[in-house]
Amino acid sequence: MASVGRQRGAALLIMMLLVIVAATATLVARLNMNDARAQQLTETKAALAVARRALLDYAAVYPDLAPGSAAVLPCPDLDSAGAYPEGAAHSDACGVRGETVMGRLPWRTLGIKPPKDGGGACLWYVVSGGYKDAGSATAEMINPDVNGQLQLHGIEAASVIAGMQADDRPVAMIIAPMQGINGQSRAAPAAAGGQCSTSFDAADFLELDALSGISNATVSGSADVVETFATAAGYNAAHNDRIAIITRADLARVVENRHDFDNNMRALGLAVAACVADYARNNPGGSPPGGGPPGGGPPGGGPP
Repeated sequence: MASVGRQRGAALLIMMLLVIVAATATLVARLNMNDARAQQLTETKAALAVARRALLDYAAVYPDLAPGSAAVLPCPDLDSAGAYPEGAAHSDACGVRGETVMGRLPWRTLGIKPPKDGGGACLWYVVSGGYKDAGSATAEMINPDVNGQLQLHGIEAASVIAGMQADDRPVAMIIAPMQGINGQSRAAPAAAGGQCSTSFDAADFLELDALSGISNATVSGSADVVETFATAAGYNAAHNDRIAIITRADLARVVENRHDFDNNMRALGLAVAACVADYARNNPGGSPPGGGPPGGGPPGGGPP
């Protein structure tokens, strides 16, 4: 009987050891998975930061490249057709004036290597129609008071988290697709030195939020329309797009930090003062143009 008891005790001990080993293996696997996700998110955050900085630098130097021009953002790399090399902004094929356009980040135009997220994918990019550098389709007036045309929807919050008010709407977004999910199939880069996938089908990279119905893979294709994109704050197995935004305030700081900003503002103030002084010289006594008396009444002093 003592022998049977010892055998039962040994069996129980072995079972406990097996449970401990299995629990430890599960814990280690989860820790390894969390470490891998954290590393991917770190790499993705770095790639988005590089792209965002490069876009702001482009806006900062553009007035030097095209004197008299405003601080604008490049068009995306839209496809592999035509005369544009991979990573070049399709400036002359960028939709109509006021149309927001989506494609790949134009890394070649920005003068950087293609930033890739933690899943090894090249970044996607959306630019508001009112801020794009698009040749004849560039907006006639661009300044820090022009509203962006984008909104960012938070999946967990189930509401707009950036761009609820018109003056808060982002002017551009950079999107990291991360790993393919939900059956997404992504072609490899071109064999001869290609950097990014040969597929320009956004649905191969970007997700649809089933609850809100917001698709990151589509834009309306119409001018002066507010486009909405979605992102999750935490890990979401069904929606892993990560998004960085550029606001009109970001671009305003770029303009204000330019080497010639103070001189330009001083010159503008002097020009306005000269215009007012010229008007006063040509209209003594405050008479309006056309010879009327002061105060705007009709010539001859009759009733208005």
